[in-house]
Amino acid sequence: MRIKNQIEKKYCLKIDNVIKNEASTDGNVYTLFTSDTKYIAKIYDDENHAKSMISIHNDLKSNKMNVSKIILNKNNDGYTLLNNGKYCVIYSFLNGEEIGNLFKDISIDTSIEIAKEIKKFHQITSGDNKYNLKPLPFKIEKKLSRYSVLHFDLTRSNIFYNKKWQSKIGFIDFDDAKYGPTIVDVAVAISLLYFSKSRGIDVNGLKAFLNEYYDNEKIKKEETPYLKECAIKWIEYIMDNNQFDSSTTESLEIRKELIEEEFSNIIS
Repeated sequence: MRIKNQIEKKYCLKIDNVIKNEASTDGNVYTLFTSDTKYIAKIYDDENHAKSMISIHNDLKSNKMNVSKIILNKNNDGYTLLNNGKYCVIYSFLNGEEIGNLFKDISIDTSIEIAKEIKKFHQITSGDNKYNLKPLPFKIEKKLSRYSVLHFDLTRSNIFYNKKWQSKIGFIDFDDAKYGPTIVDVAVAISLLYFSKSRGIDVNGLKAFLNEYYDNEKIKKEETPYLKECAIKWIEYIMDNNQFDSSTTESLEIRKELIEEEFSNIIS
């Protein structure tokens, strides 16, 4: 396989097998198997995006967050130019389990852990757009004070759990990351974690998450009145800019309805 040969030439890896991840939306993800370890290879069209992903992972890793490590090539670079003009970044395999596979309902304790780690992620990446990410693709009415990297896709599949980790929570797949008002990522997280077609609204989990995330009363007072607006605008943006199957579309529509009808009552 061409990608196997190119990676082995550029990296200190002896690869036994390469399997393309067919579940990847962009079709750019491969699992690499060595004799004793798995890695994730992602192939990017844009060199700047590859650099952004490397910088984000390096900063989060250096701050002891549970994210994949960037594997350096033989030249100690974080990415490699392939023969087809695309850019390969190899990530260590994060040894956790998707919370969607582990928990039907997210416990209070786990909700608190998730909130702590998302808050830490926002604190580490706060300030100017130092990672050169695309800006938030929609506007919110209120000019807010906190800006940071937005993961922008905090699904149950992208949040990992491992009871052996000190914080128990980790994150994968920052490829949809944006730069913008931090509140948007909070809205994304609660929309995906606590509102659903099958389970309705997890009120206790939602309140535990928000109470932990907004332990600063000044920030809480500034941002929580605009969470509903941000959640609805994110759902509308996602639906307008993706081709989902009917089940996923229905799920997003139900989330939007629940947020429109019930969110204000829950956090009042």
